[in-house]
Amino acid sequence: MGPISLILIAVGLAMDAFAVSICKGLAMMRPSFRSMLIIGLWFGGFQAIMPAIGYLLGSSFHGYIKNIDHWIAFALLAAIGINMIRESFDENDSVNDDIGFKVMLLLAIATSIDALAVGISLAMDGSDILTSVTVIGIITMIISMIGVRIGGIFGNRYSNKAEFAGGCILIVIGLKVLLEHLCILWSPVYMGTFYGWMILMPMSKKQLEKNKQKQKAEAAELEKAAANGDSEAKRKLEKLQKKMAKK
Repeated sequence: MGPISLILIAVGLAMDAFAVSICKGLAMMRPSFRSMLIIGLWFGGFQAIMPAIGYLLGSSFHGYIKNIDHWIAFALLAAIGINMIRESFDENDSVNDDIGFKVMLLLAIATSIDALAVGISLAMDGSDILTSVTVIGIITMIISMIGVRIGGIFGNRYSNKAEFAGGCILIVIGLKVLLEHLCILWSPVYMGTFYGWMILMPMSKKQLEKNKQKQKAEAAELEKAAANGDSEAKRKLEKLQKKMAKK
């Protein structure tokens, strides 16, 4: 999986934590940097741990399902995204300003369950898990801290929109994985190879035609010299004719 796709997945996964962080910020009214950091570490930490667990589960079963892994990755990401979109229309969510161990543990688990399934899809894709969980964790932590700050300033007007956007991002990434494996949508590597071939192919044909014309002109000159009794020219002509016959 490329860096852009990984970042988009990380941002999509962080939207649940972002929405809750905004609500936390709203409840705190004026959150301190310490509160922002605590919330960011909880959400970012669990968002990194869950994909690692999912990756280990996915790696164990990948050998049995590699022929349908792209369908599994798409189904998981699409299901997560659809659920996030559905939840974005729920107006009954409420969060208090408590950031104690028990409360934050439950919230961190709840907002990172999606990442467990994404970890399985990362195993299907063969991505580097250490890089993936690091990026996901750091991005979630930063976005969560920003969410707390926004909540403290603007209130909860953005929380549902953020969750909706996160769901859409995950669905798009899942669709991209599926289409690439079905060769309907080519990855940048395949596209680069294809367009490179399309550019070089006409150039190769032109060069080949140019070489043929050059050899014909050379053969005509050698024929004239051979007709005048030049034995060296006759030897070169025979060699050139054999070379042209092979092509």
